[in-house]
Amino acid sequence: MSGDRLYSGLMARHGKYRFRTWLRPHLPYALLWTAPKGKRDCANHEWYRSDEQVDHCYHCEVGVRPHQPLPPPPAEFIELLESSAANGSHAAADALRRVRTPEGSPSR
Repeated sequence: MSGDRLYSGLMARHGKYRFRTWLRPHLPYALLWTAPKGKRDCANHEWYRSDEQVDHCYHCEVGVRPHQPLPPPPAEFIELLESSAANGSHAAADALRRVRTPEGSPSR
């Protein structure tokens, strides 16, 4: 199989700019400039919180939106965490602390 066909097939399967997103954490810091965000719309945004008011797409420069906070977890999930924390689970106690921290305030 030729290299062009293999590359095209992989990119079609994983979407625009996904290879770049995979590559960035695997590159040394000095080479990050070789894998910039895509300038065109990736059409399948995955968001990260850039600051208090704005979310950005991991893959493209076009993807910018007002920050959308996550909905609160279901009550059943909170009850499960409380039960596990009461039984001595340090991971559940830590998760419960993070869930109860109001958005925008430091969680540490």
